Amino acid sequence: MAKGKHISEDEIKYIVDVESAKAQQEIHKIEKSSASLRTENKRRLDQMIKLEAQGKKESQTYKNLRKDYNETNKKIRENTEQMGKLTKSLNVNYLTMSQLRKQAKQLQKQLDDKSKARKRRALRFIHK
Repeated sequence: MAKGKHISEDEIKYIVDVESAKAQQEIHKIEKSSASLRTENKRRLDQMIKLEAQGKKESQTYKNLRKDYNETNKKIRENTEQMGKLTKSLNVNYLTMSQLRKQAKQLQKQLDDKSKARKRRALRFIHK
């Protein structure tokens, strides 16, 4: 038997709990950041709509707003991807109800997509 420190089940559980807590804190921080970015983008979009109504779609102000809007959307997508990675790293027992619901919706969507694809293949096979 290899010499080394034996890790008890309680120690493993503690390590998993600490890692899960860190991931949850990071997810929460990213969610808050994304919410703030969405609020900024809503404000930008409202300004862009007003400028369009005034016929100023080609103005520098509009172009700057559109550029900022697109950059913020990119950051929101990156945040969403990071939250997904962090959520996947968590044990299902440590997910919040909100996170469990989100995963359930994603799984249901995947299942619906697969069954639609199967139905299309079956119809193509029948019509041949």
